[in-house]
Amino acid sequence: MEQQLSEITGGNGADAGALDRSMRALWERAQLAAEVIARLRDEKNSSEHRVHDLEVRLRKTEQELKDAQEQLKAQPPAQVPPDDGRARVFANGEREALAGKVKDLLAKLDAYL
Repeated sequence: MEQQLSEITGGNGADAGALDRSMRALWERAQLAAEVIARLRDEKNSSEHRVHDLEVRLRKTEQELKDAQEQLKAQPPAQVPPDDGRARVFANGEREALAGKVKDLLAKLDAYL
């Protein structure tokens, strides 16, 4: 490369040195650019592979959801036992309030007796 460079420049030492340095700097930049391009291509391929895997998982999960929904539709509705008044559910704080009222009533009964 240096021989070709000196033939092109006509042998002028100062100009040839500057041109040689410029060509070397250009060559180094081109090599760095090639390395960056190769790395970016690898990252792109890796990302495309990851996207493909995620799409496959998504399709599988959607199918599982669809199957589960169809299975739920195929089942007969659950029989709700009739409310006989024994099983009651209290909301937040209602149980404590009821317990307090019972204690108050018991205290009044004790005081009365």
